[in-house]
Formats: sequence, structure tokens, C-alpha cells
Amino acid sequence: MKRIGKLDRKITLVSKSITESATGRGAFGEIEESSANVSLSEVPLFAEVIEFAGTERTVNGKEVAVSKAKFRIRHRAVNPRDSITYNGRSFDILHIEPNQESRDDSLTILAEEVV
Repeated sequence: MKRIGKLDRKITLVSKSITESATGRGAFGEIEESSANVSLSEVPLFAEVIEFAGTERTVNGKEVAVSKAKFRIRHRAVNPRDSITYNGRSFDILHIEPNQESRDDSLTILAEEVV
């Protein structure tokens, strides 16, 4: 049995899969949300969480706050389209990399929250 160590924060990995119908494409080839079947899969995990940056930026003419965090988890199938929920906050995954400096099979995920 592996020790928990620094992986002591509970997070949820939310996977989103979209399946489209035969007529689910718009005039420009985009998936029309009304015809898509969206299913969410939530997997609870334990992670080391490091929140390291916070900034503000303008998105569509509106000021938003952006905070970035690193999540280190044990290796599992993670997709950049997935998102992470931590303490009621939703983080979009920006980058996934294997942890090269460790002998264990962990991943480091860079994610951001836009509020």
C-alpha cells in the first residue's frame, strides 16, 4: 500500500464526453449543443495542490480574476479537455506532464480557474 505523503487534498477529476447525432453539425462543421449528448464522469482523487499565481485580465470586455495551480496526482488517464474541482472551485487543465524528478508514477497538472 502506498503512503499518502503530500497527496493529502481531495480533488475531483471531471471528464466530459460529447457524442453527436448524425445531424449534429452546423453550417460550419461545429457541434450543435442542442443535438449533443454530454455525459460527465466524476472521479475522486487525492493530490498535492500548489496554488502559485493570480492575475487579472480582460475577457470579452470584462475584468476577470485568474488563479493558477499545480496538481500532482498518481498516474491515471487524464485528458486536457477534463477539468478539476477542488474546494468547490473549477479549474481548466492547461498542461499535463509526467513527473520526471520522482521515481513514482505521478503526473503534474497545470490548471487555471477563471472567476
